[in-house]
Amino acid sequence: MTAANRRLLHLTRQPSTTDWGFSCRRLINEFEEQGYDVQVRWAFTPDIAKLAATDPQYKNDMFDEDFFRAFEPDLIMVEGGPWSDPQQGTWRMPQDLAVEFVDNGGVLIALHANSRFQYEEVVKDLPFFGGAAPEDGRILQIRDEVSYSESDGRIVAHPDRMVIDASLSPALEGIDAIHAWGPNTLEPRGRIAGSAEPTARTLYADIWQDAPYPSPFAFVRRHGFGYAALFAATVADDDVVSQHPANSQWIHQLAEVLIDESHSNQRYVSEVAVTNESIEPQVEDLVSSREGFNLEFKETARWDVREQKTGKHIQATIAKTIAGFMNAEGGTLLIGVRDDGTIAGLDPDYETLRKKSSDDFELFLRQLIENSLTGPANTGVAITFPLVEGVEICRVKTMRAPDAVFLKDKKEARSRFFVHEGNQTRELMGEDALKYQRRHWPSS
Repeated sequence: MTAANRRLLHLTRQPSTTDWGFSCRRLINEFEEQGYDVQVRWAFTPDIAKLAATDPQYKNDMFDEDFFRAFEPDLIMVEGGPWSDPQQGTWRMPQDLAVEFVDNGGVLIALHANSRFQYEEVVKDLPFFGGAAPEDGRILQIRDEVSYSESDGRIVAHPDRMVIDASLSPALEGIDAIHAWGPNTLEPRGRIAGSAEPTARTLYADIWQDAPYPSPFAFVRRHGFGYAALFAATVADDDVVSQHPANSQWIHQLAEVLIDESHSNQRYVSEVAVTNESIEPQVEDLVSSREGFNLEFKETARWDVREQKTGKHIQATIAKTIAGFMNAEGGTLLIGVRDDGTIAGLDPDYETLRKKSSDDFELFLRQLIENSLTGPANTGVAITFPLVEGVEICRVKTMRAPDAVFLKDKKEARSRFFVHEGNQTRELMGEDALKYQRRHWPSS
């Protein structure tokens, strides 16, 4: 799909006395000039709903689910952040529709979300967009009098002095600088799309202090096939873009990167489905093989045979192995098979489950993957339960991941990177991990 047949739904804020009254005309023009089919609707707010009750024009121009489903947008942009009532946590489009849209491959960008983070309900929603409030709950304002000498709440960030995720760097191609007004910084829970420069400072306890570099103000997080992004700064309204047109170019290019990634995610899952059509006939050959670069045996996934009890470390090993395969070339994990290739079966693990069935066991594995690995790793995993020698085992077939998959180490509060090499899964750290990732995913 090219920009010529991509569709943008833009949700604007409160109406004004001017026609439409939305603040992002120049940004919308950027998308129209690039060939997007653009539709603008009032975001749903209590005030708009009151006007729509008496004025047919407002009713026709207000967001509604029927129009949303008929239009089938690739991209939704929302002015003023996603919240129409930040105190109550009400969104400008129904939250369940927004989540469904992203999960199914859409890209949702929340613009101008700064100055709304004092509300508890808003803070709860931030991780969906890849950001989070610091533990003490204080949202930090950013100021940088080195990059921008005026003390009026603006910063200038040059791409070569920003810290962003490498996979999002194409969004900054051809751009000299980004101008952000009233920026806030959050703790990243996804990828960083924009940050202040090292000279930035933050306002904490009414004192300007050295910033926790890189002081990110724009974030992206993947859900399902799609992405949610948030700008904790004013970067796209007409006042800003009229002075700094590169801002609208940046947002358009970021949207293009995310839409392209979404389509890649969906193609990846299609490849998994095709690959898995002929899983079963090969499983006995696999059991009679030796463990190697794309095959590993595990006797259990929950039960510690030596200690005769369930063990979290057993589950962690399963998650680590799956991550290692996905970060290499994919592979197969057979559960219920001992290291020597003899069949153990799944009964010891089934006995630890409430329903003692393959359905419950698959649910356990899916939840383990979801809770232990970054990204929608489940989309690249097929789970089946073939019989070998009349005994049921579990086959976990993984595809090579389209980008790096990390193991969430909650105990150490960090992410860890594993790769399956030879007949073992090993952890790569620091520069070794970065070098591997650049080599393995050169387009990221």
